[in-house]
Order: sequence, then C-alpha cells, then structure tokens
Amino acid sequence: MIHNIGQYLASGGSSAADKRATTQAVGSGPPSGNGMTEVGLSEVINDRQGPVRFEKASHEQVAWGLDRLKSVVEPALKMGRGADYFAARDAAEGLAGERSYTGVYNWFYNSDHAIKLTRASGGYVVSNGYHRVAVARELGIGSLPAVVR
Repeated sequence: MIHNIGQYLASGGSSAADKRATTQAVGSGPPSGNGMTEVGLSEVINDRQGPVRFEKASHEQVAWGLDRLKSVVEPALKMGRGADYFAARDAAEGLAGERSYTGVYNWFYNSDHAIKLTRASGGYVVSNGYHRVAVARELGIGSLPAVVR
C-alpha cells in the first residue's frame, strides 16, 4: 500500500492494494472515530516564517485539490456517497492520479495523509498539511477536515 501522498499521486493510485485501501478508507462518508473534525482556519496558528515552499506538490495542484474538496468531495460525502461514486465520476471525467476525486478524498480524509493539528495555547499548530492550510487561507476557505491531537 502507498503511504505517501507524493507516491500516491505519482502512481495514479492504480495499484490493486491501493484501490482496496481507497475503497476501505472512503466507505460511505468521512471516517468517524479517528479524531477527524472540521476545523476553522482562524483557529490554526501560523507559526511558519517566510514564504511557503512547494516541493511535494505545486501550489496549483494544491489549489485544484482544495477546489475539488469543497465543490465535489464534501458535498458528495454529505449525500452519503463514497468510493464507488468517486471512482465512477473519475472514470466519466477522465480523471486519475493527482487529478482525481478519489485522490482528493484520500489527501484529506485518509489518516496517513490527512491534515494533522496539535492543540496549542490559542488554537492549533499544523504538524502535517501546512501547504494545504496555507493555500486554503489564500483562497479564502474557512475550514478544513483535520485530525486533532
């Protein structure tokens, strides 16, 4: 199974083991009981200095994923849709790998790739997913799913 979003995106998420993991992860909605919650970005402390450097994924790729998270993935999850829906929509729209709804879902809801926040005085500090948080702020997105510890 692929455990790194860069590997996942580069592979196109096409291995049999990865498809099984995606199906298990997506289920019929957002995972529950794993600390995943919707967190307001105003509560996330910006403790980084200087410009954001994009090495694993480009700014444009992160922005595309955030747009699809808010416009497609979250609404589908709220309607109880899951892995089969994302796979069918990916196929119908010719999407794969880094540019797929299944990939976006995993990038935000799979516990290996989810944004991870640590509680701190005055809010939360990002321990994983800083680029997604930074670009979401730039785009005016108010909240993101995250694992809070």
